[in-house]
Amino acid sequence: MYGIPGERTPSVKQGDRIFIWMGAKGYIAEAVVTGDPRPPKSSAEAPWPGGTYTFGWVFPFDLVREVKQPVSFPFTGQRQDKTGVSKSGLQRSLTIVSPEGAEVIHAGLLAQAHAEAHGNVPS
Repeated sequence: MYGIPGERTPSVKQGDRIFIWMGAKGYIAEAVVTGDPRPPKSSAEAPWPGGTYTFGWVFPFDLVREVKQPVSFPFTGQRQDKTGVSKSGLQRSLTIVSPEGAEVIHAGLLAQAHAEAHGNVPS
């Protein structure tokens, strides 16, 4: 499950592709949403600090790929040049990424996963 804070229904639906960003590090995973968002039914579905009080929505996903070394793209001011993603967008729980930006992130994660699988990663 992925948790989203707030009361507004998140604009994500089954079949959407999502990229997981680790603050101040980079993109660490790619996933596909497998169900529509809904309020958590219990604290077991929102096991993060704050539980159901902080996370008003959860949705299930299937992990497509996860990397050990985050993939990062440089910012110019408040925006990543290659992806078009803004710092404020990354600080929200979800932000829309253009198809072109999504392909750049996907390619970066794919290359990193390949490098990790073949031992071509700095230690």
